[in-house]
Amino acid sequence: ANVPILVIDDEESMRHMLSLILKRAGYLVTVAADGKEGLRLLTEKPETKLVLCDVRMPELDGMGFLTELTAKGSDVNVVIMSAYGTMELAIEAMRSGAVDYISKPFNTDEILLVLDRVRKSVQLESENKKLRVAVSSNNENSIGVVGKSKAIRELVSSLELLAPSANRLLITGESGTGKELFAKGFHKLSGRS
Repeated sequence: ANVPILVIDDEESMRHMLSLILKRAGYLVTVAADGKEGLRLLTEKPETKLVLCDVRMPELDGMGFLTELTAKGSDVNVVIMSAYGTMELAIEAMRSGAVDYISKPFNTDEILLVLDRVRKSVQLESENKKLRVAVSSNNENSIGVVGKSKAIRELVSSLELLAPSANRLLITGESGTGKELFAKGFHKLSGRS
């Protein structure tokens, strides 16, 4: 399926070039000339969860845009574009909530690789949320294990925290204590399901 993306850059030639590259790669592209217009377009198109944004722009720059998004508690993923020599800004942007950055000048493969990585991460996050909602709507807890004792609740809570990460998990215990059930539940909540 085509993924909606918002490109924010004050240079028209850059917006045009990025539009062509991204449309060819299957993205649904919307463009904005500054952060203010970008925020307005995100309100109009709430399905857009991926943004490619320049750091230096008049009106509302990339940092201001990130600050506004954070204040709104937005779940939009922002990849920052930063020209050579402004690496400090890119690092500051990452601290302010950007998920990745690309330094200008960049090549097509580089930009598509970064966006593909972020897109897959967004997709996994969305699938995990849906899965948690579906599973918790059962009478069981989120990993499908029946039990209401404090020990079970703590174990389930730990597995929910660990599941989204890519870490490996070793489950030990006596025979018949439900290790396989917990392993299946953990797998179901993980990005590998």
